[in-house]
Amino acid sequence: FTYRRTSQAVFNTSFTTAIAFFGTAVSPVMPVAAFGIFAALCILMCYFLMCSWWPAAILVWEIYLCRAKCIGCCCPAIPACAVHRSVLPLFEPSSDAGHPAEDKQMPNSKNMAVAHVDSSSMKLGRVERLFHDYYAFMITYEISRFGCRFKPIALILVFSLGLIGCFLASRAVLLTPPTEQEQWFPSDHMVTGWADKMSRDFLVGPEDAYVIGKLWLGLSELKRTQYDNWKPSTNRGKVIFDENFDLSQTAAQDALLQLCADLRAAKCSSSSCNRVPGMLIDPVTLKCFLEPFKAAYNGTLPTGTSFEPSLKSWLAAQPKMGRYIGFVGGKLRFVSLEFGMTILLRRPPAVIREVYNIFERFLD
Repeated sequence: FTYRRTSQAVFNTSFTTAIAFFGTAVSPVMPVAAFGIFAALCILMCYFLMCSWWPAAILVWEIYLCRAKCIGCCCPAIPACAVHRSVLPLFEPSSDAGHPAEDKQMPNSKNMAVAHVDSSSMKLGRVERLFHDYYAFMITYEISRFGCRFKPIALILVFSLGLIGCFLASRAVLLTPPTEQEQWFPSDHMVTGWADKMSRDFLVGPEDAYVIGKLWLGLSELKRTQYDNWKPSTNRGKVIFDENFDLSQTAAQDALLQLCADLRAAKCSSSSCNRVPGMLIDPVTLKCFLEPFKAAYNGTLPTGTSFEPSLKSWLAAQPKMGRYIGFVGGKLRFVSLEFGMTILLRRPPAVIREVYNIFERFLD
């Protein structure tokens, strides 16, 4: 009886919890999906062990180990287990040598309400005595009215909890995701002010405390047909280069130089851009390879077929600039710009998204 009832109740709780965790498997974020699947499998495994291994382990303990005076080599058994414990009789006793009567039956809601065992003869704690002597009797109390039997207290509890559940569900529907970062203290609180003075009340932080930005030019798309979300370090994708990318033309060179100038002057309206207040990047950190390359040729960039050979010969004397220039198959396919952002590392996602949107609007 106990095993059957418990297995059904625990199945309901385990199944619903496992479904909730399995729901995170649809997340595009691999760690979140992996955590949900792992947690759901653990819950299902716990239910399987509860129905198979734990009952057998408890029986072995009760029959063979509970009243043993020693377990293992020199470890005494728990003293409470060695004492004979009274149990709640489930069957009507008979005078036939202590054997149960022929009409024995499992307790149900009717006889449980009237059957009462003196809890003083049982070693129960205060909470257990409360449930045994009062709560169980209250829940199973029945009355007969108008030719039918019902349990008034149980019905009142079901109705009350149902109303509370409906109210909470109606409030939950109105919930919306947060739009601002959570604040534990108001902005003028002394704790907040002390933390700001310790972490922000200076002109700038160290250079490695800020985000490093990179802008790639000449890439068309990234094909990820064979990318495995569960193995992110392998088959990350294949780069497709822009066939129209050509820096040998004067218009393209002027556009790249203008992009570097605009990037140095780009404004940032977010308060998180504090390395150079009001600026999107730190102008002195921008690495625009075309500027020193132009200076090496006295302010006149080579064009046409002489551009790439001249660039290669210049790179031979400036090997550090090779990280910003990409030759693939002997042909210039992409270039990159590197710069220091004015936002600190490890900022909250909402702050990062705000600065990211500002940068996207600048590119547009």
